[in-house]
Amino acid sequence: MDAEQEVQPAVDLMATLAETANNDSGILLSSINTVGDVSVNPLVVNQMSKRARKKMLRQEKQKALRKSKRPFTRNTNPGFSKDVFSETDYYFENGLRKVYPYYFAFGTYAKERWYGRTVQDVFQNEFRVDFPDDFRLSVEKGNLRVNGDIVGLDYKLTNGDLIEHHIHRHENPVLDTSIEIISDTPDLVVINKPASIPCHPCGKFRFNSIVFIMGKEFGYENLRNIYRLDRLTSGVLILGKTAKKTKELEDQVLHRHVYKEYVARVVGEFPEGEIEVDQPLGCISHKLTLWRVQSNGKPSRTTFQRLSYNGCSSVVKCIPHTGRTHQIRVHLQYLGYPIVNDPYYNSLAWGPERGKGGISDVSTEELCKRIMQEHNVGMWFEGENPLFHQAINTETDAGLNVLGKNITEDRDGTMHDEMHSAKSLEKLVNTSHSPDLTQSPEAKRQRLTVKAEETREKSQLENISVLVSESNVDKSTEEEKANKAARSGFDAARWVPDSGCRSCRLKYVDPKPSDLVMYLHALKYQGPDWNFCTSLPAWAQDDWESPKVEDST
Repeated sequence: MDAEQEVQPAVDLMATLAETANNDSGILLSSINTVGDVSVNPLVVNQMSKRARKKMLRQEKQKALRKSKRPFTRNTNPGFSKDVFSETDYYFENGLRKVYPYYFAFGTYAKERWYGRTVQDVFQNEFRVDFPDDFRLSVEKGNLRVNGDIVGLDYKLTNGDLIEHHIHRHENPVLDTSIEIISDTPDLVVINKPASIPCHPCGKFRFNSIVFIMGKEFGYENLRNIYRLDRLTSGVLILGKTAKKTKELEDQVLHRHVYKEYVARVVGEFPEGEIEVDQPLGCISHKLTLWRVQSNGKPSRTTFQRLSYNGCSSVVKCIPHTGRTHQIRVHLQYLGYPIVNDPYYNSLAWGPERGKGGISDVSTEELCKRIMQEHNVGMWFEGENPLFHQAINTETDAGLNVLGKNITEDRDGTMHDEMHSAKSLEKLVNTSHSPDLTQSPEAKRQRLTVKAEETREKSQLENISVLVSESNVDKSTEEEKANKAARSGFDAARWVPDSGCRSCRLKYVDPKPSDLVMYLHALKYQGPDWNFCTSLPAWAQDDWESPKVEDST
């Protein structure tokens, strides 16, 4: 997000109702249009009787009272702890932080908009599924469960359903950028978040998220996100260490008692003076998290002011007064000055004007299709991964892999899976040094996880022995070697594939740094009695020059 997501405070509604409860003239249409994130028809409220308005006021007071007494969380240890951080490890290459793949179960409760829809419909339209056929096969193998029971693609979701999808998880790389700690107190830790790293686990990022990196490399457990920044956005990020402090700052954000200041580099010469945009915003694709200006959207307001212009692009100060998803980015697009390297809102997918004025030359369906094509996962891999065959061969006997499939290759290198006969499988199971094909998927996951852990421990012992053997060098050199050992490169022995995982078979192309950075930075966050800020990023300096044509897609 460009700033934190917020909801219209209930106190705004109560104040309006209190002022008008004894006024027969009714509520002004402009004074209320939302309760929380739910739209309210002003005409309906305006036509309510005096008695009905008093009743609504009582209900809102009771709701606010219940909320104030509600505990921050039912979980005594929210966030993530050491046992989770040890599931896998990082490795570093080509300026990127990467993660060894591991087994994982995605879990979420059904959202209200999913009720009555099939599992297949929800996954196709709400989530980015890289390989739809593989997802279908995964479901057929029993890897999708609802409330603990294996279900099919035609299962219809209802209220309270807990959905779990068991996968061999591969994460996308992020920039290998150091994290600057701005402030560290018993209640909070404040950092300058680097671009490319999401604040919390989402999509193809878990270990490559801020809370996991802070926990695994800096020792911070159970950190709580008070607000969020977009993955490609950098800047001030405040993380709570305690429930009390987290709730205190969340309330300040919720009631808009926090001043936020961002900087962005936009296309062209931004007009001088202060410019305010108050266009409402609506989500047009939950799958892509794509927003646009919509007349029936959520109220949003941003103030802009140009700081500099280098003859090609401008640095603009952005002050969001509300905190809608992608608010700054969409409002800049609306003005016709999108962020220089914004992959969503500075795209020709919107048409020749790139969405200026909230106008698109294509339908919403076509727009989403174009955006998806521009970010298609197929652009990020090239051919097959030779390590897959090498690793699988160590797990096989007589050409059999752990899932009982035979992997053969044509002359062109194309892979084929052939199910073995029952006789061949029986022979394999009876071989003492072969894997047990009668094991459950959970048992296989456990076996491979143990193997990965043994490999990791062996690598750590080797690193320690190297450091001990070189104990005659000075302390600074030892520290450098220790840091180097901790930030090791790729180790094929620690890469444990799953023979049924498509991602294991593919050789992925590393993204360029330009794909992982957007010129939007949270410069300052200030509350009633606190203030955190960073220095300007390099791209926001007056003498900065773009390395390439800035307004290209």
